[in-house]
Amino acid sequence: MSKDHPSNLEGYDYLQRILSQRMNENALKEAKNSLDVDFEIVGYEAIDRQSSGTNRQVERKGERPRVEMLEIELTRILRRPWKPLLETFKRKLAFAGAAIAKHVAPGKVGGLQRSVKKRNPDRFLSASTKFDDRGSRKYRRQSKKMIQKFGDPGLSAMPLHMHVGSGSVVQQMLAAVRVPETAGARTNASFSVVTPFHTHVAYFETCAQSVLATLEYCKQPVEWVIFNDDPNVADDDLRALIPEKLLAQTTILSDGQNHGIAGAQNLAIASARHSWIVLLDCDDALEPQALPTLNSEIIKAPRCRYFTSLMIDMDKNGKQIRQRKREHALTNMFDKGMLAGHMVAFRKDLFEELGGFDTRFAGVQDFDFALRTAIREPIKGIDQYLYRYRWHHQTQSVGKSSWQETRSYAVRAQFLRNLSEQPCPPAISTKRLPHAPTALCVIRTQGNRMELLDETIASVRSQSIAMTPCVIVHGDQDKFGFVSRRLAAADKKSGSSPVVVLHADEVEKRRGYPCNVGLDYLCENQSKYDLLCFLDDDDHYLPGFGERLANVLRDRSADFAFGISNALPVSGEPFVQHGLRPAVGLLAGNFITFNSFIVRTDAILNSGIRFDETIHYMEDYDFLLKMLQAGFRMEPLPEAVCEYRLIGDGNAEIKQDEPHFKVCQTKVKNRAKAIATRFPAKRFWAELASFPGVQRPPFEEEEIIHMQIAWELIRKSQKGAL
Repeated sequence: MSKDHPSNLEGYDYLQRILSQRMNENALKEAKNSLDVDFEIVGYEAIDRQSSGTNRQVERKGERPRVEMLEIELTRILRRPWKPLLETFKRKLAFAGAAIAKHVAPGKVGGLQRSVKKRNPDRFLSASTKFDDRGSRKYRRQSKKMIQKFGDPGLSAMPLHMHVGSGSVVQQMLAAVRVPETAGARTNASFSVVTPFHTHVAYFETCAQSVLATLEYCKQPVEWVIFNDDPNVADDDLRALIPEKLLAQTTILSDGQNHGIAGAQNLAIASARHSWIVLLDCDDALEPQALPTLNSEIIKAPRCRYFTSLMIDMDKNGKQIRQRKREHALTNMFDKGMLAGHMVAFRKDLFEELGGFDTRFAGVQDFDFALRTAIREPIKGIDQYLYRYRWHHQTQSVGKSSWQETRSYAVRAQFLRNLSEQPCPPAISTKRLPHAPTALCVIRTQGNRMELLDETIASVRSQSIAMTPCVIVHGDQDKFGFVSRRLAAADKKSGSSPVVVLHADEVEKRRGYPCNVGLDYLCENQSKYDLLCFLDDDDHYLPGFGERLANVLRDRSADFAFGISNALPVSGEPFVQHGLRPAVGLLAGNFITFNSFIVRTDAILNSGIRFDETIHYMEDYDFLLKMLQAGFRMEPLPEAVCEYRLIGDGNAEIKQDEPHFKVCQTKVKNRAKAIATRFPAKRFWAELASFPGVQRPPFEEEEIIHMQIAWELIRKSQKGAL
């Protein structure tokens, strides 16, 4: 043993070095399994000491001996890999001997017990680690067996709001919920055990036996309400499986139809006679002490109206697999899933106040109900095992795990939308959009790229809705005359309706100025146009641009609709440069290109929004922020609707006027920060929850970070309040 042997944070690294120095190939396989856990423990303990500020120069009592003993044991195992097996055998023999000697030779018990302790591998561990680590190792083994047997359900694509951090936000909200002030009476409860039946005849008899067992322990009034939701199973067949002692307290309901689990539970609970509802699936079982324990907890906490216990996992034959741990606080269920299930008990008046189970979420209706409860009043966990959950390949948690996970995401999205009294802002526009709307397309040009301008105009005219090209020439009189004559000649030759050509003659003004000229024309002719959109002379629309975005406006009662724009490099294939995100992401940066949106004309004119004529860069982004600030309802379309060429100064990494670009950047960022101070936090999460993320590729890290920045702007300015 070296004299400078460490006993603090370096202990874990030290043991690793010893391993590399003394390890031989033959011993590696046998030693690795037992040593991995010991290394992990020492490493975690060292990290804990450092993070808690206890990494001192003075060694704590017992630290150095434990690391030294681990080193000795490590060396022995590597030199003689059979040694651990022999020690284990001797330990078990001594343990059995102590149990026998206790009755025949009490004087020998002490020596045998010391032998057991000597050969216990946990003797090197701290007292605080022994039990927890052994339990966690056993629990991991049990969980691994379950995954091997039933498969790892995996996860569907995580929705954007969870990537951004909705889980922690909701957790804080649930943790802040307080028990209602109205005091309940500290009296015994009465219970209606509710069981929806479908399919699982083979397990129903065991379920019935468990109800009888807990009734025999319970002194309070109890009934069992069964809703037979399986048209293929007769009520009499179920009744034949119920113990005779239980029949008098059992009611079987059915109407020969299948309502789904949520509908069946609603119908059963509606007929329940007692004040407390206890949910029991037909293939599961209650522990005998379930109802008496629940009654005691109700008396202790009379103001709580929802209780849930720990549960035991069992296989299809009823053999116990593991005692499932509650690894997270109940307030973390939005992020971690259904933590408040099995055994579930709630007061019937709470169920009625919340409108029962939502049949839209059949299969995860309990998760939805638990979340709706937790945002009103706390859910209380009972730290006892009162329920047995059966694992088999027909159960929903196994057979439909992916479907169930997808449905749970739908529950979360609806929960976030419900957090806001007004999940989506009402549209500013009050006019009904016609079935065949008309649109004005404002096209900026300086008259230098006429061949590209021709393609731009052609893409406008090819739309399936009536769309008028309005070309704004930002230049002197000669340039305006040249463009006007060229376009007039082309229209005459093709027989097309004339293009509207306007002159933006103040050449010293910036890029927003020609757009404002177009807005002035729109104001003068507002009765002619329902919609407005913009293009540069090097952009073009894809077929269906106008119709698809107009449908979004109409179907979602929106003011503004935007899609995806393809970037066209000088050579190579088109690509998507900016992935589709919720409009609130504009607070962190622009991803809605100038040519990818359409907006209601009355919303623009009523709000009085105009382009900033003093900035040469980011004037389109500034315009978008003004619409967001004005409260426009902005809806996405997850489809490519247009394309733009990567040839302009705005798309270059190094701008021609870099100092002015920084001025523009600062100005627009300040506007975004100002909007964030007043942007409703609830609306932020409602928009993320409503975003059609499943219709687009998985979010990339850059996109997630983008939305996290947007949330941070709101959170910091509003202290994270929802």
